Amino acid sequence: MPDKGSEDAYRAKVALHEVIHQAKLYLNETEGPSGKLLTMMQDLPDKYTNNSHTARTYQTEKPIISSLMQEILKQEWNRVRDGEILWSINNFFLFIGLPSWFNLSRIRLFWLIVFSIAAWAVLKLSIYNLIGQAQ
Repeated sequence: MPDKGSEDAYRAKVALHEVIHQAKLYLNETEGPSGKLLTMMQDLPDKYTNNSHTARTYQTEKPIISSLMQEILKQEWNRVRDGEILWSINNFFLFIGLPSWFNLSRIRLFWLIVFSIAAWAVLKLSIYNLIGQAQ
């Protein structure tokens, strides 16, 4: 960040505010990691314009911001890959504390449906056979 009283510092702060407002358009404040990242980003302009050691201070926060961004990108990729419904189901499973191997994928869901239909058909046939034998 340039000298806090200079024109360059003003332009840098305005550019930083533009980036923060653009990020607000893409991120959902109600989701955990996105909300944390937006909170950290909103504090950046005031935090670094009044500090003379901004580069050193930013280096301590940079890994936190990077890990939040990676987590958000991973979640969004999973949302796109799995679709909104499966992604929501998997988030619910994580929320209630089920292990991550329990997450549903499209192929797991397909086989779950196939085996459920097969089990239902076997059950129906066995009930039908029992009724036929009783008569």
